Amino acid sequence: MMRNGLAILMGLMLLFNLSIEAKETRKKSKVLVFSLTTSFRHKSINDGIYAIRKLATENNFEVDTSESVASFTKENLSKYKTLIFLNPTGSNVFTEQQKQSLKEYINNGGGLVGIHAATDFC
Repeated sequence: MMRNGLAILMGLMLLFNLSIEAKETRKKSKVLVFSLTTSFRHKSINDGIYAIRKLATENNFEVDTSESVASFTKENLSKYKTLIFLNPTGSNVFTEQQKQSLKEYINNGGGLVGIHAATDFC
């Protein structure tokens, strides 16, 4: 009986160690914070980026930032689990190809978070 208990305990310990190892080697999720402004610029953008980076550190994901529409290619967007539009302002900034890349990204399951002025953008 003691042998069975010891074997079960050893098996559970092995599974636990494999689980920890898998978590440590798992690729971190990445988010892209996009904050282009072509008109009014919200003073809170830098604070927002700081807060998102802090959340990333606390929750084990990576953050890239961009203020360039050149980031909106199919190849580049595929690197990210989520896009965060952080107070971007302006209109008609994307080319048709960039718009299509964004639509495909979302249709294929990519996440999109819009913060405040994001509803005025595009």
